[in-house]
Amino acid sequence: MTIHTLMFREGVGTTVEVDEENLLFHAVPPSSATEVDQDAVIEEALNSPVGSGTLEEEVGAEDTVAVLVDDITRPTPSAAILPHVLRRIHEAGVLRERVKIVMAMGTTGEHVAPAVILREGGQRA
Repeated sequence: MTIHTLMFREGVGTTVEVDEENLLFHAVPPSSATEVDQDAVIEEALNSPVGSGTLEEEVGAEDTVAVLVDDITRPTPSAAILPHVLRRIHEAGVLRERVKIVMAMGTTGEHVAPAVILREGGQRA
């Protein structure tokens, strides 16, 4: 028997014990030697949208804006992305009262408020 660690994401994983005769191989993703500046990647993506103008070009003070986010069952780093999106919407002149955040819940059922707050980084629009 050997013990293998299965990582779901950085810092989150589990260990399993497997008979060698039942183990074909243990695939492990390569580690990244460089750290990514997540804020820079988000800003670059928001500066270069595909198929439309930037948020600043698309919305204005008279608009009501819905920001769609996925639910807690997806690995999207919404807590990192949402502040950038909201800042740009507000800088375009859209008042806070005219911004609604909509969580796409799919068929996963109802989420409790603390889970939603944690998912979105504890930020309010």
